[in-house]
Amino acid sequence: INFCDGCKLCWTHLNGKCHHNDDMQKLIEDYETADLIIFSSPASIGDISAILKNFLDRTIATVEPKMVTNDTEHLRNRKRSRSEKNQYFMSFSTAGLNEITSNLESMTATYKAIERHKNIIINGA
Repeated sequence: INFCDGCKLCWTHLNGKCHHNDDMQKLIEDYETADLIIFSSPASIGDISAILKNFLDRTIATVEPKMVTNDTEHLRNRKRSRSEKNQYFMSFSTAGLNEITSNLESMTATYKAIERHKNIIINGA
């Protein structure tokens, strides 16, 4: 999939569709209809891999451009899909030098930010 270029056309003009003509539209369909989504990434310089980061950046098309406050007073975007279906998320990560406990701290912070922003619960973060 192509990198998000930050144009925000998916928000402002294309109603949740990205201007890139690549496999991401199919991935977003699968992402929005899945019962369980598993994020798996090695710790790459203490954070998620560039491939996973790129995928997550491109999911911006799945939310509306308007920010709202959730139950815990965090700002987040409302999902474009009006589906009431609960989705479950899990994260798995590996890191070398497991004796360094800070290896996964940045990655955990990234997952927690996603959790707050998209108003979801990620098991494992």
